[in-house]
Amino acid sequence: MSLSRYKEMPIIKNVDDDYKIVFSSRFPYNGINQYNTENLSYPTDSQRKSMKIAKEVWGYSSRLYKYADTYYGDPSYWWVIAWYNKIGTEAELRYGRTIFIPSPLEYVLTTYGL
Repeated sequence: MSLSRYKEMPIIKNVDDDYKIVFSSRFPYNGINQYNTENLSYPTDSQRKSMKIAKEVWGYSSRLYKYADTYYGDPSYWWVIAWYNKIGTEAELRYGRTIFIPSPLEYVLTTYGL
């Protein structure tokens, strides 16, 4: 199941002045086209009770994309595991932390409104 999370995402033009400073030295700046940020909600208690949650301990060779490949059959769903664990990047993880991996994937995506 390979669903792009950007498939239906609207593209917006970002004309923030901070970007102008960075990009105007390289080429004429008219703004940057970006995907709009999706507002994902965290699953409610009742939704979490309907999920099967696997546990993994974060270690030296651990990677979210590896867990996504193992549990979902697709490494591109690493962000589902990150979102469920309320982390932005792997840099926030420390060795020994328990990572929770929700499934089934179809139900998890539905709870996120995708």
